[in-house]
Amino acid sequence: MSIKVENLSYVYMQGTPFETVAVDNVSFEINQGEFVAVIGHTGSGKSTLIQQLNGLLIPTSGRVEVDGYEISTSKKDLKEIRSKVGLVFQYPEYQLFEETVAKDVAFGPKNQGVSEEETNIRVKEAITDMGLDYDEVAEMSPFELSGGQKRRVAIAGVLAMNPDIIVFDEPTAGLDPRGRELLFECIEEVRKKGKTIILVSHSMDDVARLADRILVMSEGKLIFQGTPAEVFSEQNVKLELNAPQLALLARKLNKTGKFNIPNGVFDVEGMKNVILKELGGKN
Repeated sequence: MSIKVENLSYVYMQGTPFETVAVDNVSFEINQGEFVAVIGHTGSGKSTLIQQLNGLLIPTSGRVEVDGYEISTSKKDLKEIRSKVGLVFQYPEYQLFEETVAKDVAFGPKNQGVSEEETNIRVKEAITDMGLDYDEVAEMSPFELSGGQKRRVAIAGVLAMNPDIIVFDEPTAGLDPRGRELLFECIEEVRKKGKTIILVSHSMDDVARLADRILVMSEGKLIFQGTPAEVFSEQNVKLELNAPQLALLARKLNKTGKFNIPNGVFDVEGMKNVILKELGGKN
């Protein structure tokens, strides 16, 4: 299942003195199973872009096609697309409302008309996929959980609707380092099941480590796309992005003339092994 975006534009308050072009003639394609990150400074159009991927916003012009269905005002097409594309907003835990965790996660599939038996299977799987013990939390009130646990329960509610594509808008905002790590571990496990992941994030370290491909937005335009190694290469400093910490370390070591660390090493273990090799040590 792919997403095709062609000449996409979105204008807020069109035809008024406050007209604002938020997304400007953007085109790209995302293939089944890819992990794609969308980055850019605040106001670059990231959130407006992703809200058009499941029809939450209808494009002003251009087109978005998901698995052969085009985003339009057709209720039938929108229903199909929203069943295929799950959208996780920032702070999704604010949307929790049921009396137990299991009931909250079950809300989406029940509204889809999924049978009770299938809903129960999905709920247990989604809660487990989010790194929580189903037997421990299922009958708890979601409001008894920690902030990170609430976040994962809210995401489990999206997973239980079984979308093929999941869009995360700053999913780790406000979490402590351990909470961030746990959530990304869960997202990676979900990706291994063949899901397509689209991640909006300001954390260049996470983006570089996780994404197959990165889309760089600026002032509503898609100004660059490529692998993490391509996006964060020293030649691309013109993109004015905050490079991942390990990329900055590699650049500083290479400038000493004593190292030749290749571009594209974004995980700590990999960087350690490369440095040891450069020093002539054993991995």
